[in-house]
Amino acid sequence: HYREVIEHFYRSTGVPLVLNTSFNVRGEPAVETPEDAIRCFLASNLDALYLGSRRLTKHSLDDRSSADLVPVLCDGVSLGVEHATLEGGAQPAVYSFRTRTGHVGHLGQQLFDWARPIDGTRSIAAVAEVLNGDVATARLRFAELARMGLVAMRLPAEHEGAPAPS
Repeated sequence: HYREVIEHFYRSTGVPLVLNTSFNVRGEPAVETPEDAIRCFLASNLDALYLGSRRLTKHSLDDRSSADLVPVLCDGVSLGVEHATLEGGAQPAVYSFRTRTGHVGHLGQQLFDWARPIDGTRSIAAVAEVLNGDVATARLRFAELARMGLVAMRLPAEHEGAPAPS
């Protein structure tokens, strides 16, 4: 199978090799199990993951049906808000995230507000309703959070176990 991949890649690009590197992101150790691979895939900007003969892709937030998808925080992600003090008074809030490997970044209040109601059960449309926002804006915010490796999408509970579209 690997030879077929190389030959197809060569026909498509004119480059007769495929470079295989370790699979990891943001200082994480290389994946060792299929579960590690899926976790890493969901928290990255990769478009597809091949496990054996299976191709996994992420659900797109570009179409209208994506409003039913359920945003979930990626494993080990935590959100934080901090108010420093100066001369006895609270300073403006600083919104941040931390990944399971300890990577810390600033989030901004707008994205923090969209991430905070994620509970693993509410759909994109339901989170938009909680925040009195519209679904189009919710799709944009969740796409941004996904690009940052903080959020992944899953099918609603009534679709779990059904084959995912590729």
